[in-house]
Amino acid sequence: MFAKKVVILGFVKQYFILVSNEVRTHGDILRESGVVFLLRLLGVAAGFGFNVVLARVLGAEGAGLYFLAVTVLAIATVFGRMGLDSAMLRFVASNAALGRWERVAGVYREGFLSAIVASMVVTGVIFVGAPFLASRVFHEPLLVTPIRVITLAITPFSLFTLYAEMLKGLKRSAAGVVVQSVSVPLLGLLLVLVLAPRYGVAGAVIAYVSAVFIALALGAFLWRRAVPQIHGLSASSFDRSVLWATSMPLFGVSVINLAMNWSGTLALGIWADPKDVGLYGIANRTVMLLNFILATANVIVSPRFADQFARGNRQGLTSLFLRSVAVMGVVSLIPVLLFISAPSFVLSLFGHEFAAASPLLVILVIGQFVNVLAGSVGPLLIMTGHERVLQSIMLRSALVFVVLTIYLTYSYGAIGAAFASTVNLVVLNLLGLYAVQKHLHIFECFSRFLK
Repeated sequence: MFAKKVVILGFVKQYFILVSNEVRTHGDILRESGVVFLLRLLGVAAGFGFNVVLARVLGAEGAGLYFLAVTVLAIATVFGRMGLDSAMLRFVASNAALGRWERVAGVYREGFLSAIVASMVVTGVIFVGAPFLASRVFHEPLLVTPIRVITLAITPFSLFTLYAEMLKGLKRSAAGVVVQSVSVPLLGLLLVLVLAPRYGVAGAVIAYVSAVFIALALGAFLWRRAVPQIHGLSASSFDRSVLWATSMPLFGVSVINLAMNWSGTLALGIWADPKDVGLYGIANRTVMLLNFILATANVIVSPRFADQFARGNRQGLTSLFLRSVAVMGVVSLIPVLLFISAPSFVLSLFGHEFAAASPLLVILVIGQFVNVLAGSVGPLLIMTGHERVLQSIMLRSALVFVVLTIYLTYSYGAIGAAFASTVNLVVLNLLGLYAVQKHLHIFECFSRFLK
């Protein structure tokens, strides 16, 4: 027993030595990480405030209706982007690193034309089909107006996401985060304070849609300032088939990820009442406060993964991945302990009726903690050209997860949906880590971590 304690203490000591060494050696990346972290923290705080206002003004039932409308938007924008967001980040990052600005311009042109056409088609389909979705799928006729209003955000949402990813590809991570993670929740919070008390669920949806349009304008402005090299180019080129060959597997990944992220809400919308949807939605969005740690790291490391891989620097790729995992492991401990030890206190901020979601929060936070500790597995596979491997992993996981979610939600309601979500995250990350080791041999230098 004493020997085991010595080994564990030695491991912990070397873990913190590694973190402190990386702070001294890689100050530039960590400084940028700090800026991005603060910006994302602002976005998370604004989103948290938005949800608090929403819950207190609309109650659990009204919040449930709003979350169902947002779920429709989330589904629609995945089909509007068609995997182009991650593909464009990858190609912008790799070509900008080598100074190939005509190819950057080509990626921008081809990607945006495709996204605009796809998003407009999806908008028309959902606008026309809103009565069917509201009455036949969710059994809530009052959802027709919120769904039709939120379809207005499909195209601008898809496009500002592309702008944000391309800015990250230029290593302008702070600008990308402002567009993607700060502008909508912050502006939405300001607008929902005015519109939700007066117009209810419709007011909350209008506030969100308005924020999306402003985010698009901001993204276009920041992108134009970031790439003066492509202004005035008489011709820009990028092989469309290459873009589609990359985006289609990523589109498959996005669809699968969509099914896993939103199947709980959809299943509750079909088999439970709006109040249960509201309780689950608040618990799920609260635990996303933990997920932003991983999302912040992804913003920083994704373009650097593409850069290091394009240069053939496998050692740098491995070091970057392990550094990010080490830092995230330390940072995530505080929110995890808070959510597990005082879930009722956290959820009571939304109103006393939301304290009933405490068991959901505890279950969901376990899955998100594993998700953070596994590191940026998905971005690493995508940025190194292994998007089909990720697609295969997610497809196998999704088939099991959707069946599990349907069964557990139908049988146990929101508790079942939360449990299915956590099981999925654990299994998915274990498979992802196995794939990273198999294809990139990322852990061959892990012995350095223990020396």
